[in-house]
Amino acid sequence: SRTITFSDYLPEELLRIVEQQAEEHEYSLAEGTGEALLKYFAELPKGPAFGNGRTARQTFESMVERHAGRVAQLAETNTDDLTLLYPEDLPELPL
Repeated sequence: SRTITFSDYLPEELLRIVEQQAEEHEYSLAEGTGEALLKYFAELPKGPAFGNGRTARQTFESMVERHAGRVAQLAETNTDDLTLLYPEDLPELPL
């Protein structure tokens, strides 16, 4: 049996995947969010369960969930509130 091993994506490539996911779902990254994502992906443990593209997608999905919780707490919202993802929407790094 043969095993094909793929190299891990670079943080910049994972960021691009998140940017594409955001665009497809009509979200935008607020100022500083791209830099926060690069740092997050650089610090993310890359053990045997590291999922490359899946990791970027799961990170985006977690950000959307955290965003929804944050926006639900606002008394009034505007378009930016509903569409911008901020650094605080990033999930906590796993230990």
